[in-house]
Amino acid sequence: MSSAAKGIKAMRHGLGDAPGAAQSVVIEAMKQGGIAMREHSIQADLQPADKARHAAAEAAQLRLRRGAEHMQAHHIPPDGVIFRKRWCRAGQPTMYVLFAWPGVLMLQDAKTGHVVKQARASCMAHSMPNETAFLQSAGNPASLRAMRFVPPQGAPCRLVFDAWGVLTISNCKTGEVLARSQPGRPAVLQAGFCPLHRRDLEPRIQ
Repeated sequence: MSSAAKGIKAMRHGLGDAPGAAQSVVIEAMKQGGIAMREHSIQADLQPADKARHAAAEAAQLRLRRGAEHMQAHHIPPDGVIFRKRWCRAGQPTMYVLFAWPGVLMLQDAKTGHVVKQARASCMAHSMPNETAFLQSAGNPASLRAMRFVPPQGAPCRLVFDAWGVLTISNCKTGEVLARSQPGRPAVLQAGFCPLHRRDLEPRIQ
């Protein structure tokens, strides 16, 4: 196993290599976060608008988990690497900058293949600022991986995984953002994200 592959495996914390990706992403979502179901007694005390937001967030979390499972199973290479580009600097050895699912930035020696630095997406801008800037300025950083996804009993969606390690799900027809993940945790909903707008919660005249 190459140094890069070992680094990816160590950082992915059970997300696993495809195949078997779906199960591992579920485990990630269950272990590390997401929108937890509240007790029925608490639900009963919520105002209608709060209940609507809570239900929408739960639906977004489920949609995100399914989308992450689908992308990892069908659109991520076995080694997880979705970005790899030579980085040449004057007076410095030639390196490769790698970015791997679910959000691991690595600096690899071009001669030896040894990974000399790595960081999670959530902290890479601080830990590896130069490499992060290189990643996010090369190619199409807003869409490192993109694919169509049709969830069960749902409208066609577009999955986009970007150079910030964020997975975004949007409606193919309207472009509305339906779910957005935390950096480097594609199966976990971004804190505070809710697909509902204020207009969705306003009383309607019958």
